[in-house]
Amino acid sequence: MENFCVNCDCKLTAFNENYPLWNKSEARLCSKCQKKADFFLSWVYSQESALDFYNNSKQNLVEAGFSPHGISYLENYCRFVDDAKLAKDNARNEENLTDITKASPSPENKVAKILTITARAIFILGFVVGFFMLSDSLRLAFSYWVGAFICGIFFIGIAEIIKLFQKISDK
Repeated sequence: MENFCVNCDCKLTAFNENYPLWNKSEARLCSKCQKKADFFLSWVYSQESALDFYNNSKQNLVEAGFSPHGISYLENYCRFVDDAKLAKDNARNEENLTDITKASPSPENKVAKILTITARAIFILGFVVGFFMLSDSLRLAFSYWVGAFICGIFFIGIAEIIKLFQKISDK
């Protein structure tokens, strides 16, 4: 199968053949037509809409010597560029949306927070009271420390259970 330039229908050889403009196309431009299109193609990516830019530049392409087949090829390329930009924008917006949902967790449960603060207060008070009871008896101080530890762990456990229920409720 012989390849021909989509614009001028000249036979493509190893010396004048270029790669297709996009990966879903087998059609190609010869090096001469590629040079004619380079100025146009250099502006396509920088435009908000490649297809709008193409429609505004169509007359310039005709004046540059592009055939209807070549112009149609460039129009399809502009559609491909717009589709690629749209897909990229959609992916970026979806990524930003997932970042927003990850960045804004639900507010912490107030009851769980109060229970956690209470547990810390029990730990601190139990240690301090046990330290003062140390002068009376080691057994009494030790019982305050163990009691404060068990009570504090109990409060922390209840607070963690509430936090887990909150996470389940948020889903």
